[in-house]
Amino acid sequence: MATIKEIQDQINNNTFDPSKLDRKQTQALNEAIKRGLITSPSMSELQTERAGAAKDAATMNEAVKNPIGVRLQQQGSSLDGRSEAVLAGDLIGSITPYVMMRKKYLVQLNQKYLEINQQVCLLELKCLATFQIS
Repeated sequence: MATIKEIQDQINNNTFDPSKLDRKQTQALNEAIKRGLITSPSMSELQTERAGAAKDAATMNEAVKNPIGVRLQQQGSSLDGRSEAVLAGDLIGSITPYVMMRKKYLVQLNQKYLEINQQVCLLELKCLATFQIS
């Protein structure tokens, strides 16, 4: 077993792993903490803190791999697993053609607008010719 100074340094650096200790070692360290030889929370509290930190690290790893999924899970969404990636792919796939071909769409819309405008003008001329009093 390491010296008290080495153990204290490991606890201060957050490198001490209480899960590697056997029952006797855990009891001895808890006794040293009670006597004030080591300043630290109890071994069970340390282990709980490490488990929480491990969970946070795992969540961060998952967030790097799948940011949309992690965010949806944090907000309590019903989407999980692959479904959020499928949803994102569907949305992107359905919008992309419109964005990529927007100039063509604008040209066609402009042509339709001109055709309708010409038809309205011709209709107006016919109406004026019909109701024109000589």
